[in-house]
Amino acid sequence: RAPEGYNDRIDHFGRFFRAMKGNNDIIQDPTFGLRAAAPAILPNDCYREGKVINWDPVKMAVKG
Repeated sequence: RAPEGYNDRIDHFGRFFRAMKGNNDIIQDPTFGLRAAAPAILPNDCYREGKVINWDPVKMAVKG
């Protein structure tokens, strides 16, 4: 259980900015971020464009 007053968003952004300044290790690299975010964002694009968009998880790119 998280301590009282803990805010995961503040912790996340704090770690990110400290890492950007070189004062912290990067926990999740850009590849991890793309693998997590891209498939989650694509359904929105499918909805807006009114078509199926296929994702290649190996190449980490839109198919087609």
